[in-house]
Amino acid sequence: MVKLLTDDEILSGTKTELKSREYTTTLGQVMKHFREQILGFTVPEMSRKIDIPATTIYNFENGNSTNANNIRYYFHLCKSYEQRKIFKQRIDEFNNDVLK
Repeated sequence: MVKLLTDDEILSGTKTELKSREYTTTLGQVMKHFREQILGFTVPEMSRKIDIPATTIYNFENGNSTNANNIRYYFHLCKSYEQRKIFKQRIDEFNNDVLK
């Protein structure tokens, strides 16, 4: 059986002082901004488009979910190369900020 690392173990080798909760809250804020400004969806619209509960989206964007796999929903809603490029840029910027 493979032992999965906790958020604290993943972050322990970095210079960041973020705690797990701060990390997920910040990632959720990045994705919320992307949803609103780039994709142009409300939470209920996104929920209907990808057929997941709105509470899943709310919890992720407010840092109440530690499931970073939720970011895939935002990527799947990208309709153009430009949106995908912005998505990748935002994730890269987030990673650079968190891991510096």
